[in-house]
Amino acid sequence: MFLEVRPRHGVLAALAVATATLAGHAGHWRSWLGVWSETDQYLSSSFILTAPVAAAAGAFFGAAARRNGVAERRHAAGRSAWLVQLRAAAEPAAWVALGLLLGTVPAWIATAFVAVNGFPNPLSTLAHVGALAAVTALGQQVGGQLPWFLGVPVAAAVLYVGLGVLAFNAETLLIALTPLDDGAATFERPMAWVLLAQIVLWLTVLAAVVAHRADQTRTRFLLVVGVAVLTVPLLYVTPSTRALIKDAATQQCEAAGQLTLCLPRAKAVVRPDLTPEYEQAVTALQGLVADRVTLVDDETAALSPAIDRDLALLVEREELGGAEVIPLSLAGSIDTYTKFDRNGIHLYFISYLVPASDFRLSEETGPDEPDDGDLRRAAMPSDILHRWYFTEVGVPIGSSTGMYSPMLDETFVNYGDRAELFSCFSSLTPEDRAAWFRKHRDEVREGAVTWENLKECSS
Repeated sequence: MFLEVRPRHGVLAALAVATATLAGHAGHWRSWLGVWSETDQYLSSSFILTAPVAAAAGAFFGAAARRNGVAERRHAAGRSAWLVQLRAAAEPAAWVALGLLLGTVPAWIATAFVAVNGFPNPLSTLAHVGALAAVTALGQQVGGQLPWFLGVPVAAAVLYVGLGVLAFNAETLLIALTPLDDGAATFERPMAWVLLAQIVLWLTVLAAVVAHRADQTRTRFLLVVGVAVLTVPLLYVTPSTRALIKDAATQQCEAAGQLTLCLPRAKAVVRPDLTPEYEQAVTALQGLVADRVTLVDDETAALSPAIDRDLALLVEREELGGAEVIPLSLAGSIDTYTKFDRNGIHLYFISYLVPASDFRLSEETGPDEPDDGDLRRAAMPSDILHRWYFTEVGVPIGSSTGMYSPMLDETFVNYGDRAELFSCFSSLTPEDRAAWFRKHRDEVREGAVTWENLKECSS
């Protein structure tokens, strides 16, 4: 009895696969942390990195077996050729599977601490394991045929380039035959039959490689035919071939003061952080918004007729209760992210409630023209309101504070003598500001507020 893979080589292969798995998903933690379906999706998407590494590991093991004489000893073994070749393929695949597990478990643990519903999808993991086992066996076959210094780079490069070409030119084919799928999956997961078909497909590929090594010509032919037959139904798989996770898409509403925040259950993980931000926003904008405000994260819209009906009933119920319903698809969608940028939340929210001013509807043409050589844009009435709002909620307005930084300071905007209006509006008491908002609500919400409107703050 001899080992096909030396333990130190197996450990190195496992660590390489684990590193590739982590590299494929860890940097995108904002998108999957807290949502099991997204975690599974990003783990599967790491296939584009783990597959070339697995192929390289297989090629290394194949070359090592040929150099060490292990390949010859396989043919001289007294045991069944099937068993000998199966073991030759199973040992490298086991080390690769161990590496996949090492790279996967941290994501599972992180999601388990945060997620409020759901569970990992074992079929997705098995599909990934099956594909990597087959890829490792194919790499092993390549490494056993090419010179030792060519097998590893050729196996890795060919597979990586092939996956890249498919990713750009045949996305549907790639999704159909491999676990690689980078679509959003907050409320959906791959259908069970697709994953089962992929598992059987790749295990059949693995069996065909073993049959080839065991010189089982007829069995190899039948297995190759089986691979072709299994491929046929998978070719009908598209990015939309998914199963809806109804529990994850169910809306849950919670009231906090004058605010009611409705989120799909899968995204409830952000509620503790999101609620204070919107509470602060609606408090600052009293008079501009109704006394009761309901924010609805309607990202689930159009997933199914039943969900659309539930959303419509939710909106109707809240409006009958006297609330102003604001869909977050218009006022600051957090998309599939389970962690959000607070600057972006406030930027989208105020941009929805206070659109940029239209000077064609203003009584004046705008502020004084900037001096010659001044490349700053001229201020608009809405800039005053936006700048006040960002200052009120604590969002920086400079360019070096993040992707969603509102660039409204004097570095970018020429306020001229309108700067006094910002100071005037900022000095209003909350009651006076709410009264001003109520008086000019229509103009503000339609983007038609004027400088004359703003001058009333001093009267």
